[in-house]
Amino acid sequence: MALIDSVILRLTERACRRFQRLTGRTNVWLAAQLTNLSIIVYFVWAGLYSVTIDPVLRTVAALFGVGDILGAVRLRAAAGDEEVAGLHLPRVFADAVDFGVGNA
Repeated sequence: MALIDSVILRLTERACRRFQRLTGRTNVWLAAQLTNLSIIVYFVWAGLYSVTIDPVLRTVAALFGVGDILGAVRLRAAAGDEEVAGLHLPRVFADAVDFGVGNA
């Protein structure tokens, strides 16, 4: 097994060095592009697979995904949260309950 791993590693390193010489790009750039490609391939596969499953299951999965995204957006903390007036309330919550006190 160690022999197979070392052969795969040498071939990968040789291919990366050759790619770097040909394009002038770094291995980090190549890794980022391969990561992006794998994400795209995954979502294409998931989309094609979702066509083949039961419509009820597909609807439940879609509703769960939408609810998960909406919940994450609604409940996440704002970028500039800080304590407000010593009440230990996040800025977003304090803005939501501010009824115009002190605004003339």
